[in-house]
Amino acid sequence: MIIERVKQITSKLIFVTLSLIFALASFGCMQQEMVGGPCEYRSEQVAAVVDKLQDEYVLMMHEEDDFVYVVDYGLFDGKPTLGDRYMLAIEVITSGTCTPYVVQSATKS
Repeated sequence: MIIERVKQITSKLIFVTLSLIFALASFGCMQQEMVGGPCEYRSEQVAAVVDKLQDEYVLMMHEEDDFVYVVDYGLFDGKPTLGDRYMLAIEVITSGTCTPYVVQSATKS
């Protein structure tokens, strides 16, 4: 009788512990706060050409130095096509360890 009671308590403790671990891990994944400390960005306008169309994003090549930007389709008015030229409004990191660049908008030029 005592052994069965210990088994019941042990299984409940394992269940509660695993539930807490899962809940904490899920909460950590939902955090949208900046990680890595404060970061600073500067605004830039760059000319870029549509280089490749992917399922969920567009690869755009900077016209001056061949740097490739990953741009979400939601930033375009209409569907871009290969070779289209756009002016990208971007935020480029100047200090910190956050995302190196953020594309704010894409305007066809």
